[in-house]
Amino acid sequence: MDSSLWQAVQEVFACAIDLPEQERAGYLTRTCGSRPELRREVESLLEAHQQAGSFIEPVPGHVGPYRILEELGHGGMGAVYRAERDDGQFRQQVAVKLLGLAGSASLYRRFLDERQILADLSHPNIARLLDGGITPTGAAYLVMELIEGAPIDQYCQGRPVAERLLVFREVCAAVQHAHQHLIVHRDLKPANILVTAGGSPKLLDFGIAKILTAAPRREGVTILPVMTPEYASPEQVRGGPVSTASDVYSLGVLLHQLMTGRRPYNLTGRTYEEVVRIICQQPLDKPGTGSSDLDAIIAKAMRKEPVERYASAEALSADIERYCNRRPVKARQRARWYVFSRFVSRNRIAVATVCAVTLLLAAATVVNIRQSRVATRRFEDVRRLASTTLFQIHDAVAPLAGSTSVRQMIAANALEVLDKLSRETSGDRDLELELAEAYQRLGDVQGFHAQANLGDPHGAMASYRRAGSLFIGVLRDRPGDPRTIIGLAVTNRRLGGVLGYLGQGEEARRTAAEAVTLLEALASRVPDERNRGHLAGAYSSLADVSGDNLEYRRKALAIFEELLASRPQDPGRQRDAALAHKYIAAVFVPLTGKDRALPHLRRAEELDAARVAADPGNREAQLDLSFDYSQNGAYYRIRQQYPPALANFQKAIEIRRRLAESDPADVRLRDRLAFAWHSAALVQWEMKKPADALRAHQEALRLRQALLETSPRNPRYRSDAAHTLHWVGTTQTALGRKQGGCAAWRAAYAVYQELGKDGQVTSDGRRDVKQLEGQLASCR
Repeated sequence: MDSSLWQAVQEVFACAIDLPEQERAGYLTRTCGSRPELRREVESLLEAHQQAGSFIEPVPGHVGPYRILEELGHGGMGAVYRAERDDGQFRQQVAVKLLGLAGSASLYRRFLDERQILADLSHPNIARLLDGGITPTGAAYLVMELIEGAPIDQYCQGRPVAERLLVFREVCAAVQHAHQHLIVHRDLKPANILVTAGGSPKLLDFGIAKILTAAPRREGVTILPVMTPEYASPEQVRGGPVSTASDVYSLGVLLHQLMTGRRPYNLTGRTYEEVVRIICQQPLDKPGTGSSDLDAIIAKAMRKEPVERYASAEALSADIERYCNRRPVKARQRARWYVFSRFVSRNRIAVATVCAVTLLLAAATVVNIRQSRVATRRFEDVRRLASTTLFQIHDAVAPLAGSTSVRQMIAANALEVLDKLSRETSGDRDLELELAEAYQRLGDVQGFHAQANLGDPHGAMASYRRAGSLFIGVLRDRPGDPRTIIGLAVTNRRLGGVLGYLGQGEEARRTAAEAVTLLEALASRVPDERNRGHLAGAYSSLADVSGDNLEYRRKALAIFEELLASRPQDPGRQRDAALAHKYIAAVFVPLTGKDRALPHLRRAEELDAARVAADPGNREAQLDLSFDYSQNGAYYRIRQQYPPALANFQKAIEIRRRLAESDPADVRLRDRLAFAWHSAALVQWEMKKPADALRAHQEALRLRQALLETSPRNPRYRSDAAHTLHWVGTTQTALGRKQGGCAAWRAAYAVYQELGKDGQVTSDGRRDVKQLEGQLASCR
């Protein structure tokens, strides 16, 4: 036998031996084609292998500290055994893979490749590598997490579509993690994805995964890599180079099967030439999932040309999330009628209410002013619409995902009507009081930082000032009126917060202190729960703009906990108390001496988790819980406990990412998501993982640059972007990418120079600038 034929025999045998016995004949037919001598030699080796049994004789009783219990499976790269740790350290059952085929250099290399691939991957949905080494007899072994579960197709059978899609998206996350490490799995199929009893999928078998390499060729014959043709991409069955797009195709096939119960192509008994023709040329039939959107998603993932598929597993998962949230999917043509139909489907209540608002406003404009009684009645309708109805509608649609554009329309209509009415008050104090409260509510919608808002702090500031002016006018005639006093105090609290956010610290403190003065007097005169609750809020607001004054924080917390004790299940009171605990924790988190932060952190998380458990769809409660995770992350990071710090920041990222994707126009969510990515990046940097830190910083930068597009002159957005650019440059330089690092540093320095011209560089920014000047000197 000549050397080229022997090399081909070894390669085909190495691939065939890893397949289940019933699949080998079909594989040989496809691979060997018209070379009967190649097939004969491979079949001879397969027969000898079957007669010889295991290549490791006898099976060792122990491998390292693990005792072998039973065989779980067998293949060309050896056997997999259930084993148990018995060195007395702790009890643990694992899966041990022992290398068979001693003497095959190519398979030994593959085995070592798998060990390195698994060592590089750390993801909750990928089976973990625990150990590895060489036995005293010279056999290589891997020790892996033992997965007890069912193949994903069996697990999903009969389950609701939403549950199937949730499991599938977790698989996409695992594949994306592998791709980020430049690893392509190349054999994604149900048998390699087990789902535990708790519903968590685990990706297995990286034995044929490669770092973007092509299949070998021998004497004009393509040696098919180990794969299941039904799940293989066109480029794989042709023996061409694979990429992450190949795994995206396989995910599309898997999604087809999970949604329809069948694979897209029947390849049983087909020759190699027929397999290539079907997969590479035959158009995909409509999947028939019952959803045009899901059909389109599957079709896009399974496009014949890699460049036409989803750009990543993450992009595929994101389109599925859009489908689940009734948003337009990117797989379909973005025709206006389709986008509108998705919006209507997603926001039936919002659309109906906006139509109602429009009709009401239209009705108000056709009033016949010549009929005084009709005109007066219509004026009262518009007055009620402006002061109450519009905001009732706003509050009804605010919890809906994707409602920001509707809320913007409501706010614009409200401002227009309020401005018209304010010119017609004619000394009517009741009307002025209603308008003041309406302007205050409008300011909350526009830019109150403690709730979901439209990201318009300047508009909010103008509305709060207008409300304050009207409240003061009413208070001159009604000096002791509690409603007016509370209205003015709440307006000052809100205005103080916005002023502080915009960097106008002195006026912010003065305005917030006026609120405290008003409410202390009112609460001392009428110490009921309502007045004390407002006073606690005022203490908290004053602390916000006074450098986290601990005295005010403790006063606020005492009142909020007292109010909560009287109604412990009240979600509003739970939120107030949780926020107060978070604010106090923020003072103690940086102090690493006596640990006074942890009780407050735990109490806040407990209260917010209870709100989420009671109302899982409450977006505000979910966001509040993400703040708990973020604060926990800061606590552990400062104490150099990096794994729990990173885990908490990742929890915050996941919540905020999900909320932000369901409502892309919510500016506050995008801002907080960027902060979480930046915080996670700092932890990864301190864990000596610059590549992971760079990816996280780049994601934070992408979000912060998008925020700048919405408000180009916002000083905090500009400063945040510059700070993140500085870090991008630092991590790139640490990875040896000096040119990219210097470019990022120069961009950061340019932003800081612009901020300096406007007098808006903070103390943190000045420290950045000093570091940048030294770093840029090395770039010359």
